[in-house]
Amino acid sequence: MIARGRPQLIGTLYSVVIFGLALLVLTSCTTMQAYPGPKLSPEKVAVIERRAQIFALIYGMTIYIGTIDGAVVDATASEVEVLPGLHELTLVGQTSHPLWATPLVLMINPKFGPGKLSFRAEAGRTYKLATVEVETGVYAVWVENDAGEVVGGIRPSPKAPPKEKMEKEIRDAE
Repeated sequence: MIARGRPQLIGTLYSVVIFGLALLVLTSCTTMQAYPGPKLSPEKVAVIERRAQIFALIYGMTIYIGTIDGAVVDATASEVEVLPGLHELTLVGQTSHPLWATPLVLMINPKFGPGKLSFRAEAGRTYKLATVEVETGVYAVWVENDAGEVVGGIRPSPKAPPKEKMEKEIRDAE
């Protein structure tokens, strides 16, 4: 009797795990509609990817769109559909790191800016948040369209490597 129950238990656990993974995949790829009325066709709306991710040596930071035009963005959405026109985004950051790195991360205190971005969306286009480190632990954020053009905020030059590192690379290349 125990032998019969085990395969059934394993089958049930397997079904629960598969269902859970399917649910996770479906909820992680949702699109939020940020306009009133029925869903419009893709050529009539603009799509904004909701997050930008930064991976540093001892921490990661995810920058999310918290609100669009004052309306809170669904935390499970990976994309947001908006109508064409001017939009204001409020950004939120979340840092993650291993427990052993907590003192170092607190000392670095990663930051990003600006906290708000405005841009004009065009129908049928896709937009994303982009970021670059401008100094240690400080990141600039802007909005790019699907052609890689800056449409909101300013794309600064990335942080220059230390002078010693550049000199070493020049010597190694010779």
